[in-house]
Amino acid sequence: SQTRYHTKTYANGSLLRIDPVRPGRDEATWECVAENGVGDAVTAEAQLTVHERE
Repeated sequence: SQTRYHTKTYANGSLLRIDPVRPGRDEATWECVAENGVGDAVTAEAQLTVHERE
């Protein structure tokens, strides 16, 4: 089955694309974990809010 989650890496970061996004299912607090194998991992949280199309 195909995944709805796609990542793309850029020189200065990465992008997570959720397609199609699903209200209720994807609306949550997401956690990003960055690690490079040298130091400690760094984490950050972001709240994703999904709005219905008008």
